[in-house]
Amino acid sequence: MAKGNRMATTREVRSSQRQRRVRVYTAWHPVLVALLEHVLPEGWYQCISEFQLAREPLRVDIVILRRSRRGAPPRPRLLTSVVGELAEHTLVHFKGPTDELERDDARMLLAYALQYLVVAEIDDPGAVALRVLAPRLTPRFTEALRSLGCTLTPTGPGTQEGRLGVFPLRVVETVAANAREGEHLLYTVTPGMVADPGGIPALSPAEVAVFWALLEHVEQVRHPLPGQRKRHMKDEKRVVESFEQALARLVARLPPEQRLAG
Repeated sequence: MAKGNRMATTREVRSSQRQRRVRVYTAWHPVLVALLEHVLPEGWYQCISEFQLAREPLRVDIVILRRSRRGAPPRPRLLTSVVGELAEHTLVHFKGPTDELERDDARMLLAYALQYLVVAEIDDPGAVALRVLAPRLTPRFTEALRSLGCTLTPTGPGTQEGRLGVFPLRVVETVAANAREGEHLLYTVTPGMVADPGGIPALSPAEVAVFWALLEHVEQVRHPLPGQRKRHMKDEKRVVESFEQALARLVARLPPEQRLAG
């Protein structure tokens, strides 16, 4: 009986460990993917929303921006804090509006990058760079980076850079960075988008065009196209409601003649 209890306990522990490692899908992830796809130089990069390294993936939200052609890509007009100066392979670790950077995020990001070298068959680690996109840096995440030999240096409002192992690292704090010109769309993945969707900054014409595209993607999260499987994701209701309220605020800012014109 005691042996049976120990075996049952062992199975429960392993099951709990697997649950902690399993990636939790959040509805903010496809929003980020759509955002990046619309600001990357067209035809130059492949945006990979999921890249599974093993049968049981690390619980880390990574979007991969992979160069798809040779030459010097044009400078992006929007979100240069995130998509400017990309490497051949740039791994973007994302924390949405309802999550914070934890100590383990630093370790899992480094582990993911090292595994990616193997699975993607990359000989030169210099071809890989790291980005972290999160509402704010946290002391526990910063301390974890420091324990891995990475010290961050501020490089602009809401951006800090360092090296995590052999990989260059840039951290973008969306709360601080979204106030900068060309970075206002970052507001759509900040806690402000949940608490005050109407507080979205005034957008430039180019940013408005991307925002409309994001609305279409949010609608597809709620109502997938024929043939697409609906995936139940964390924060789906929050995402939909936030974009609806932000849209109402943007429309209210338009001059009357533009609102009447539709």
